[in-house]
Amino acid sequence: MFFFAGGMLLAHVVKIAKEDGNIDSIYLHVQVNNEEALAFYQKHGFRIKERKEHYYKRIEPADAFVLEKDLN
Repeated sequence: MFFFAGGMLLAHVVKIAKEDGNIDSIYLHVQVNNEEALAFYQKHGFRIKERKEHYYKRIEPADAFVLEKDLN
């Protein structure tokens, strides 16, 4: 159920961003070991853009992937 609701919410945000006309991309951060989140976002068109080292201060691993969804 979580992924269904999450997918609906994400689709709504993407729709609003596209309708705005001034937004080219959506970015988000995901902890590098969060395989479920990475799979979820990649399923919805996000791609890994870069890796930020030491992004998180109080959790391990501290690195995060920056994901991007191109709206064009």
